[in-house]
Amino acid sequence: MSVPLVAELGRTKIKLREAEALKEGDIVRLPTRVQDPVTVHLGGKPKLLARPFAKKKSGDLKLKVVGEVPVDYQDRQGAVAVYPASGQRSAEVHRPQQE
Repeated sequence: MSVPLVAELGRTKIKLREAEALKEGDIVRLPTRVQDPVTVHLGGKPKLLARPFAKKKSGDLKLKVVGEVPVDYQDRQGAVAVYPASGQRSAEVHRPQQE
């Protein structure tokens, strides 16, 4: 038996018109900092905290589990909240300058 594992880098909200205008090369700023752990969902539920890292030679992206999501957060599936709530910033969409 296997279960889906999803590592979530972050969640945010943007305006509908910005979402409809997203295209290749655009950058969406997430409220997550590089040093923040990502939430790992197992079977659709947030269960673990992990830090992503890449192997230099292969470029493979991997996760190192650093903790568990507290039980009181595990039932918040689908909520657009970031755990842990740290330094949240508003969403921004950046488009590279046309040359």
